[in-house]
Amino acid sequence: MAMTLEQQRAAFAFKRVQIASRLPGEKNATKYKKLAKGAPQMIMSSGLMPVLAFLCEKGEKESSREQLYKDVSMWLVDRGESGNSVALKDIMLTLVRAEPEQYRMYTSEAISILRWIRQMAAAVIQGDD
Repeated sequence: MAMTLEQQRAAFAFKRVQIASRLPGEKNATKYKKLAKGAPQMIMSSGLMPVLAFLCEKGEKESSREQLYKDVSMWLVDRGESGNSVALKDIMLTLVRAEPEQYRMYTSEAISILRWIRQMAAAVIQGDD
């Protein structure tokens, strides 16, 4: 039996949150959980591209940001939404070149996967919000 898109999102999110729950460093998993909780609202208020850039800020050696960026970009690539590379420059070029309707689709898909990641992180990762 084929999985629905929601089931695919849930399975992907669960797998990625399992990885995030084992991030090295004190409190990186709980930082990931907190970022995942706020990311959909950040995208709605600031836009997809600024949020992806924020997650990849140079000089930030916070693996929780890197992990969340990787998770969202991997989903977009796996869905065939943004080429075949998760590198920031490739994702940004795809988004810059996208037609408005296509850009809205990327944004909607990113928010959808982040909602699942947020729910899975709340269930899997122990610690303060």
